[in-house]
Amino acid sequence: DLSTNKNREPTAHTYARKARELQFAMNYERHHTKDEILLTYFNTVAFGSPNIYGIETAAQYFFNRHASNLTLAQSAALVGTVQNPVMFDVHGDKWKNRQKVVLDRMVSEGHVSRQQADKAYREKLTFGHKRTSG
Repeated sequence: DLSTNKNREPTAHTYARKARELQFAMNYERHHTKDEILLTYFNTVAFGSPNIYGIETAAQYFFNRHASNLTLAQSAALVGTVQNPVMFDVHGDKWKNRQKVVLDRMVSEGHVSRQQADKAYREKLTFGHKRTSG
């Protein structure tokens, strides 16, 4: 419709923006280790509503504990929300499927055993904060 087309960025601008983003990413990678990049990402990414940013803040908000003390099940639940923080909010009903995807990927990458992943998936999570609005 007209309002959608009017608000779209022209293709030339989109390509220029993507080129700037690529240049920034390549420059950032040259000056930072993979661990530093991952740490920066996890300290700034959204982990669900109400707009919780950073893994430490998310761990405190959802589980009342420091990120370094999260269980495998809790970690996988939080990481699973990153793809779409609103859709996969840990208080919603879709997060459990995302947790399973994360755990399965960890198994396939050799980070955890199938037994560890299955145990984590079965773990009942107790959340520190309850959703206050629908």
